[in-house]
Amino acid sequence: MAGKIEDSDLVEPFPRQPRRRKLVRPIEPEEDEEREPWYYGFLSFCAGMTMAVGLLTFVIGIVFVASLIRMQQENEVQLQGVIGLSICGLLGELLVTMFLTALLLLAVDGARSLREMRSGQR
Repeated sequence: MAGKIEDSDLVEPFPRQPRRRKLVRPIEPEEDEEREPWYYGFLSFCAGMTMAVGLLTFVIGIVFVASLIRMQQENEVQLQGVIGLSICGLLGELLVTMFLTALLLLAVDGARSLREMRSGQR
C-alpha cells in the first residue's frame, strides 16, 4: 500500500522567490562636490545649547521670582526692589540669549552662503 515517494511528488512549503535585480543604484556624491565643514554643525549645536540653557535659566529665574512674591505675601517683607531687579535681569538674560543664538545661527548661514557663492563661481 505504501509506495515509494518520488522527488517529483514533494512540494515545497514556500516556493522560492525569483531573485530581483536592483533597478535603482545608490546615489553617490559627486566627486567635485565638497562636504560641509564640521564646524558648521558644531556652531549650530552651540546655538541650540545656548538657547536651551538660556531658557532653562529663565524658567529657574521665574520660579525664584514667584518664590520671592510668595515670601513677600506670607511674611509681609518688603521685597519690591529685589523682585523688580530680578524681573529686569531675567528679561535682559532672555534678550542676550536670543541675540547670541541669532548671532551664531547668522554666522553659520552667512558662511554657508559664502561657500555656496564661491563654489558657484568655479
